[in-house]
Amino acid sequence: MYKPIRDYAIIGNRRSAALVAKDGTIDWAPAPFLDSPSVFAAILDYTKGGFWAIQPVEKFETSHEYLPETNILVTIFQTKDGVVEVTDYLPVEQANGTNGNGLKSEDEAILEIQRKIACKEGKSKVKVFFQPRFNYARGETILSLVDGGVVAENGKRKGVLVSKAEYVIEKVDAHIEEQQRAAAYLDMKKGDTHYLTFRYNTTDIPLQKDEHYENELQETKKFWEDWTHRCDL
Repeated sequence: MYKPIRDYAIIGNRRSAALVAKDGTIDWAPAPFLDSPSVFAAILDYTKGGFWAIQPVEKFETSHEYLPETNILVTIFQTKDGVVEVTDYLPVEQANGTNGNGLKSEDEAILEIQRKIACKEGKSKVKVFFQPRFNYARGETILSLVDGGVVAENGKRKGVLVSKAEYVIEKVDAHIEEQQRAAAYLDMKKGDTHYLTFRYNTTDIPLQKDEHYENELQETKKFWEDWTHRCDL
């Protein structure tokens, strides 16, 4: 079902953006640029627009907030058994491209959406539903399991979910239009973390350790802090 617009927060990288709902679902994300076709568009059509959900399986209360002076969003889930935080951001890539404006073309630019799941208290079973629908859900987006993630393809459009979780491909919404969804369930306890990255315009899966993604998070945090301090309001 559709969510109130007040439930959404925006994350971006000065090139594109995504809308993240309080329930941990990305319901809107164009790629690789803000005026490009969508990858997730459930905000326009929740039945087949596509989304990427991360949330506890059990009943939860939720809130979200930005890390101070940044565009990094933290969604906090409180369940009867624990507290889970999901940190969402788009890494900021400095301009270095081929079109004369310091930007790569739409067919070359790689967009990344990074998400970090952290169990802060107690324990929780967390579900990940990855259901992209390229190009405003036109055509069929095919999912396939690969080592280290899930590949999504729709004609010339492609992307990959990089994640160490074990996924299964499910068929959903057959009564409307049969679609595929990649699903994983994570049993987490206090201190556990899990990093996920969606990469658009490539199916390459970098062999990176968790420290790499934590460093990217800290670098993005520093970028936004520096950017904020340069603002003259």
